[in-house]
Amino acid sequence: MWKNAYKDVKNYYSKEDIKEIEAIDPLYHINMKNYNSRDVECEAGDTVFWVEGNGLIHRCYRDNVILGNLYKDDLNDIRKASACKNNICTCFMGYINIKNLNLENHYNKSLLGRMP
Repeated sequence: MWKNAYKDVKNYYSKEDIKEIEAIDPLYHINMKNYNSRDVECEAGDTVFWVEGNGLIHRCYRDNVILGNLYKDDLNDIRKASACKNNICTCFMGYINIKNLNLENHYNKSLLGRMP
């Protein structure tokens, strides 16, 4: 089991809170911070995409640029590695794709499922 960190208020969790949460989710500390992402290599747009219900494809949920449409375009023609344009990445579903974090080494059973 894992828990998402509330990061909108600095020092929101006490040391006791963190200790209790880490008893459930030993890798909780990874989720307790936001990650710098500006100009950082990311899998988004290359091997990972955010797709809206109508098929519109974006690099990630924070990128408004439309790359194409899943129902009309060939994904191989759309995919392209590029650096992130956002200053920070705040969501686990996003920062797991930042290449230099190497989070697959922590979540080797399932990166997307957050399973060590």
